[in-house]
Formats: sequence, C-alpha cells, structure tokens
Amino acid sequence: EFVLHQLQDPNSDHKMREEAYWHLAGTGGEGGLRAVLALRNKRSLLKPVATRATQGFLNAGEFGRKPQVLAEKKDASGRTWGLLENGVLGSAGDLWLAEKVNGVWTNALFTGVSKSGVSKWAKPAPPEPKFEGKTAKQLAAGAWFETLVGNPALSKDSDGDGLTDIEEQRLGTNPNLADTDGDGNPDSIDPWPNAAPRLLSDPEQLLAATYEARYHFDSGDGVGLFFAEEGMEPFEMVGRDGPMLWVATKGHHDWSLPLEQCYDQGVAFIRFDEMIHDPKLPWQDRLIKWNKDHTEASVQISTYFGGLNGTGYAADLRKFGDKWVVVAMHMAYVS
Repeated sequence: EFVLHQLQDPNSDHKMREEAYWHLAGTGGEGGLRAVLALRNKRSLLKPVATRATQGFLNAGEFGRKPQVLAEKKDASGRTWGLLENGVLGSAGDLWLAEKVNGVWTNALFTGVSKSGVSKWAKPAPPEPKFEGKTAKQLAAGAWFETLVGNPALSKDSDGDGLTDIEEQRLGTNPNLADTDGDGNPDSIDPWPNAAPRLLSDPEQLLAATYEARYHFDSGDGVGLFFAEEGMEPFEMVGRDGPMLWVATKGHHDWSLPLEQCYDQGVAFIRFDEMIHDPKLPWQDRLIKWNKDHTEASVQISTYFGGLNGTGYAADLRKFGDKWVVVAMHMAYVS
C-alpha cells in the first residue's frame, strides 16, 4: 500500500516512483498491475521544432540546457536578430537564427552547422558541414549576420511539413514528403517520423513495453536514433518525449547519418542488446530470452550519448492476458 501510494503521488520521490513502476506489476498483486498499466505513457505529438529550439529546457543526457544567445543585432529596419546555440536537433553546439519580438525569441531557423563540429567517433571523418561556405565557428565569430539574416535557404521547406529542408537533412526524413512514414502526422510533430504506428506482434509488444518502462520517467526531449536488429520492421514505441528516428541495420554504414555524426554532442543512441549471439536465429530470439511457454521473458536495452556516457538496463517481463508488462528492471551496466 505504501509503494502504491508513492507511485500514484506525482510529488513523491522520483526514484521511489521509478522503482515502484518497474516492480509493482510483479510484486503488488492485481492492484499493482492495474496501477502500472494506468500510468503507461500514451502517444503524443511533438511541439514544433522552432518552439522547442527557443523555449523550455532540453534534457538530453548531460547536454540539456536552455538556448544560449551568442550574439544579437538589429537590421536596417530595426528588427532584432540573434544567433542562438541549442541542441534540440542532436548537437549541443548547433546554431540557429531567431528574431526577437516583444522581448521573446521566435521563428528559430536551423543553420545545419554546429560549433561542436563532427563527432570524433565518425570514421572515416566526414567533412565538417558548412552553410554558404562557412563553418559554425566562422559564423559565430561574426559572419552570422550577413550570411544568415534574410537568406531564403534557411526557411526553405519543400514539402510544407513544418521542417525546413536543412532540418530534414539533419534528421534523415524526406524533404519532399510531408509525412515520411505515411501515418497522417507531418514530420515536424511526429514522434517517430520514419516509423508508423501499427498493430504489433507479440515480440514487438514486449520490446515496446520495455522501452516505455525504461524511459517512463525520463524527461529527455532531445533527438534519438533507434538502431533496429536486422529483420525488424519499423514500428513506434512510446516512452521518450523527444523525436526518435528508426535506423534499419541492413545496408546501413556506420556514421553515415548526419545525426550519427553528432555522437558525444547530445543525440541518444538506443538499441536492444543481443541476449544470444547467433545470426541464424530470428531477431526476436536474439534479443529476447524466453521461458518455455513464452509467458515470461528478459531483455536488455542500452542508451548511449557518448563513448563513456551510456547505460544498459535489464528487464524481466511477464504476460498478463494480452499485455506484456515489466515486472523488474535494474541497471545492468554503466559506461
């Protein structure tokens, strides 16, 4: 009763609520199961990226922070423009152009370049992105105003989905298709813009339940990449607040994606770890350890923000009726 109360009280200790959420379905009887299921996160759409770039507090690993104003200047008509640094699209050093209206920064536009450059982990090292031939450091050093203000390339949105072409290039969505995954939500507010919601198989439901439990109390709203096991078909999972991009393993070349090149700068790398290393097995038997009748299972999920900035969590799940529910979870390793 005490732990049930802790779980249901949003003002209770964060860690107590988290542990309760991860264990009560297994130890709290019917009441514990009902309490956990009642609190499961539901699918929600994102705020527009321009809003996320200028408001709130981004919490992606250790990189979350409020937007930093690097410089501001008035144009000939008296409008005030600013160069902002914000990590909402994967790199803490990303540069944005915004206009100040009535003391508030608005209409933030992504430049596609970051003061953090390209991740040292990307091998072979790709060329550093530039905007109009200038790196982020050159823009921040003073070239930003003449290069960015009034430049139509910053606001170009070929498909009218609310993401500029430059933002779509960073995310890996289709700049010529407003709804990359065809689920009815434009890419700008879709929590998984390249993986549509659909009916899930039993193993997929199990993974989705683990993902939801792992990130249920995670306030991070930075962008993340989900690296799928070979053979998996794209599907949405609910849990994190930020946008997630599905990465199909087959045919993928490591560090080829712009978001991958932001590793160690704010983007989250998420995957389910192989429990059994046997390429002959189907993906569900590589990722999931089952009991004999497939009513209980164990999996492990990892989140990395950098080479020495990651965790792996082990989860035990049980099937109650037609629902998979986490009944125990703990940190298995930390990097």
